[in-house]
Amino acid sequence: KEDQIVKEEQPISLFEKIVENNWLGITYIVLGKLEKFGFSIARAIEVAFKLGKFQFAKTLLSRTIDVKKLREIVNNRRNLIGSLAFYCSNNVDKELVEDIYTILTEADLQVDQKDDHGYTV
Repeated sequence: KEDQIVKEEQPISLFEKIVENNWLGITYIVLGKLEKFGFSIARAIEVAFKLGKFQFAKTLLSRTIDVKKLREIVNNRRNLIGSLAFYCSNNVDKELVEDIYTILTEADLQVDQKDDHGYTV
């Protein structure tokens, strides 16, 4: 029928599905393997932001020893601060967001970096 809208499902990555299902113990194993094939820690953190798993994102950030890896540009030419701002909503714990923001700014990520759409944080 015309009044029925068929929603096309977007394909998601294996890593995204694992994080979505809260199989967080497995994510560390999978992430280690995926990094060998070019799936970066920055992209993993962006996936956590996208899925609203901010505590998991903070854990990944805290475990990242090489802060240069956090400076990678992710989707839409955003850095992780831009990604945090894009995916963060009002119902996320303020203290958690502040902790994540602090980690990212200590890694020298810039808040004034423009994305593909010309927006900054």
